[in-house]
Amino acid sequence: MAASSSGAPQASDCGGGILVVDDDDAIRLLVCDALTDEGFDVREAGGGQSALDVLESWSPAVIILDLMMPGMDGWHFRERQLALGLAAGARLLVMSASHRIHESSDLKPSAIMPKPFDLSRLIDTVGSLSEAHGS
Repeated sequence: MAASSSGAPQASDCGGGILVVDDDDAIRLLVCDALTDEGFDVREAGGGQSALDVLESWSPAVIILDLMMPGMDGWHFRERQLALGLAAGARLLVMSASHRIHESSDLKPSAIMPKPFDLSRLIDTVGSLSEAHGS
């Protein structure tokens, strides 16, 4: 299997893309750019409702989800996403600065990453989750 410079599997190896859901424009752009540079098909949403809109027409392998967002937060997004049956098989990576991040186990995440985060670790984790989704 081919790997990127960070060792993460490439999108062409994994199948499926990555949806980044975060209301912080700077973080969302950084994560999207880094994953795109690694060869992943990346889409973005600035909040829970816009993420649901994306999922109506596209099913990613991995959803990177911030918990603390105005409007529909990460918990409500996940509840609605699963209730609607949108991308139900996608791996969930919860990434948040919230002190409640460890309460996110109710969301059944495949991985939890507190902010601030190490970008190399994020890329490796997304690669592993994407690869696991394809198996």
